Amino acid sequence: MNRLFTLFICLILISCTEDGQSPRSDENLFDTLTEGQWQVTFFEVNGQDQANNFEGINFNFIPNGQVEAYRGTQLLDEGSWSTRRENGRAEFELSFSDNPLFESLNGEWYQIVLGFGRVTFREISDESENRITLEQL
Repeated sequence: MNRLFTLFICLILISCTEDGQSPRSDENLFDTLTEGQWQVTFFEVNGQDQANNFEGINFNFIPNGQVEAYRGTQLLDEGSWSTRRENGRAEFELSFSDNPLFESLNGEWYQIVLGFGRVTFREISDESENRITLEQL
């Protein structure tokens, strides 16, 4: 019985990342994002907090690859999104139309944390250190 318990604890410890979150694949990321609406709770661009720009805006990630941004019931913009696994990590690509408000969200991001109801990404760019956190409503 003690060996079984020890094995169970070891498996739990091995399956967690440094921050205590379970590692997730791009399929898990896809499934997670398509479950409900999301909001930006943290968004930093080159050290500048940009989260207030997205206050009151909810995002719907539709399984067909379409993303919609709403304020209440008003559709503000729509675009496309996708996930894939590349270089051993889950990547998230987001592309909105020419709306200046959403331009800073466009690009390739890689997942650094996927927890219950929360996803944090870092932008894939050598020129900047941008991070965004989405939380499920």
